[in-house]
Amino acid sequence: MRRFEANLSPFDLSYIPNIDTPKIWLEGIAKIRSYHITNIRREISCLDKELTKTDL
Repeated sequence: MRRFEANLSPFDLSYIPNIDTPKIWLEGIAKIRSYHITNIRREISCLDKELTKTDL
């Protein structure tokens, strides 16, 4: 939160009116969510396994 308030990376991106709209941002978030929902098994597959120290 402090990085956001101080406008530091990665929160220092410029905003371009009429191009960076809330609708575009929401569509981007929806795409990220969809990717994670679709690939969640692959992303957290290590939870189903018993890992040793060498595996980690």
